[in-house]
Amino acid sequence: MTPTGTAAATDATTDAATPTGTVAVRGTPTIWHTLTASTEGWAAGTTFTYEWVFTDRSGSTDVAGATTATYVIDPQDVDGTVQVRVTGTTPGATPTTVTSTATAPVADDPSTGFHSLGYRNVDTRAGEFFSVSLAAFAGDGLAYFVNDQPGGSADDGVLPDGVSFSADGTLSGTPTEVTQTEFWVHVSTARHPGGGDAMRVVFSTDAGPVVALRAQAFATGAGTPRGVWQIAADGSTRYSEDFENWTGDPATPFRVPQTAEVFLGLSGTDAFGNDVLLEDGVQWTSSVTGDRFDRLNSAAAALTFAHASEHVVTATYGSRSVSVTIDVTPTAATTVVATTPTSGTTTSGTTTGTAPTAARQLAWTGTDTTGPIAWAFGLLAAGGALLVHRARRRRV
Repeated sequence: MTPTGTAAATDATTDAATPTGTVAVRGTPTIWHTLTASTEGWAAGTTFTYEWVFTDRSGSTDVAGATTATYVIDPQDVDGTVQVRVTGTTPGATPTTVTSTATAPVADDPSTGFHSLGYRNVDTRAGEFFSVSLAAFAGDGLAYFVNDQPGGSADDGVLPDGVSFSADGTLSGTPTEVTQTEFWVHVSTARHPGGGDAMRVVFSTDAGPVVALRAQAFATGAGTPRGVWQIAADGSTRYSEDFENWTGDPATPFRVPQTAEVFLGLSGTDAFGNDVLLEDGVQWTSSVTGDRFDRLNSAAAALTFAHASEHVVTATYGSRSVSVTIDVTPTAATTVVATTPTSGTTTSGTTTGTAPTAARQLAWTGTDTTGPIAWAFGLLAAGGALLVHRARRRRV
């Protein structure tokens, strides 16, 4: 029989404590930087567990969530301090916990490339390769992903065709379609392991260099057809009363009465079929001497005719040109009582000539001077030929 006293003595036996070493926090206490727990003086074979602790300016303590030897500083940590608690255990010994000295107050970094809950613009050009880093800084070691919202999981399907995103925060590729897309870039931290910190990105692609021209035209005035003609660089024409569908017969002739006013617009296309806004340098000419072009903006003009006949109108931009044939038919003279001054000439109380310039300008800017005019201008604008100066977005 075993003596009772012997059994009691065995139950009271306890393991020795793990010999104590030290732990220190290494790294720069600035957002998006990674801190590392550095242990020294511990016995060989000691294993460690980690707990990172954040203390705000008021002295409140918060366990930051990281349980590894590293900790990514979150924007939530700015102005507070960070410490790490290390528990070391050697075989056959009880654990020993040591806490590091606190870091200096965590600093913000306005120059960082990644802005939590901020945004960035990325401007590109069709057909041109680009590469831009959306990471906080080069070599930050963080893991990034994209999707279509400020939360959720990775979804590269939100990116335009020809564009890819790498886990190191690099956005790159060769886009081909003119577009403006919004997506969100996420980065993982111990506080937000699922990527809760996110930045909105506005991604824009402009058209490439002009490789071909496209003209559009419509007429206003009594007896003019309702519709828009679009003429490609090879001279092919399409016609429609509905730009959305272009269901009209391509063979529809462009035939207008002599008193009509024709509005002309020109746009370029790049190698991928995107419309290119032409800011200057467009010239309009006619095969008929006496035809008059009134410039409306850098790439648009209003045309009035000297007489009835076949008129070949040509738009030239740089070394490229496109022409449209307009069949101008005779029209009986219209006589009206002249109550207000208009352009043209006045004879024996009657006035002949073009519509007042003011009315034309109102129509061009979209003012509803008449139903057909406003409709036609809207249709031309939808086709990309109503060209206005567009402010360039800030380039990354």
